[in-house]
Amino acid sequence: MMTTAKRHGHYTAMQATEPVLFLAFELREKIWKLGCTTGYGQKPREQSIVVCHQACLLYDMAQAKRGCGLPETAPAMGCYEAGSDGFCV
Repeated sequence: MMTTAKRHGHYTAMQATEPVLFLAFELREKIWKLGCTTGYGQKPREQSIVVCHQACLLYDMAQAKRGCGLPETAPAMGCYEAGSDGFCV
């Protein structure tokens, strides 16, 4: 079950007091492209997942955390999304 994250206003990697996984989504009709990084200057990990497939999203987030050397308890924050109507921050 996904939970809604609390909105904390403008947040940057420089403000992080603990490691954070930042997520960016490109929303398409049949697939979502997911980009994950731990901050500025880091090459993002990119993956495609089936639209609205929660288990795939959670699995890929866990894989991204492991790949970035983050603990599985590290928070994940959505940075922005890109859809057919443009970008939303």
